[in-house]
Amino acid sequence: MSGIDLIIEKIISQANKQADNELKYVNTKIDKQFKEQQKRFKRTLESELAHAKVKAQEEHKRVIAGAKLESRKNLLQTKVDLINEVFDKTLEHLMELSVDEKVNFLTNVAKGSLIVGNNELMLNDSDTKDIGSKLVKQLSTDKTKKVSLCEKTIDVCGGLVIRNDKIQTNLTYKAILRVEREKLEGEVVKLLF
Repeated sequence: MSGIDLIIEKIISQANKQADNELKYVNTKIDKQFKEQQKRFKRTLESELAHAKVKAQEEHKRVIAGAKLESRKNLLQTKVDLINEVFDKTLEHLMELSVDEKVNFLTNVAKGSLIVGNNELMLNDSDTKDIGSKLVKQLSTDKTKKVSLCEKTIDVCGGLVIRNDKIQTNLTYKAILRVEREKLEGEVVKLLF
């Protein structure tokens, strides 16, 4: 299992625990809202029965359908929020990697994007200082793929951009997570719900 898989597995495990807690809270909230809706409906139904039994039954159906729709809408929003939180926590975790973990992670991510010829690594200011030379050293194993550190820094929270002549490969943390989210969102939903 690779380092990123372990990181993702740990993050997903933590997110699952947090998601369970969130789901319990949401389910309790939905039950409470549903019960409150039922109580409101019962009072409405009793007053309407004096006027017309048929009208009260139609109102009952409408209110219940609305409550269910609102409950589904709230549950869906909670799911979206939890999924966002999983990927936000993953980004936080990536930003908190140690120097060695960061070098290993970015080396694994960048290897497949290097081309024969010149490859310039663009990092944010702090990563340029902290890991720039180590990362260049790690990625310079293939002599046909020259790797150097660009003097220009980029304004990102982490990750890198590889510049090969006119081609730029965005491997910033946010770009990586955006791609991974598209691949993993279905699996995260299954794990959380």
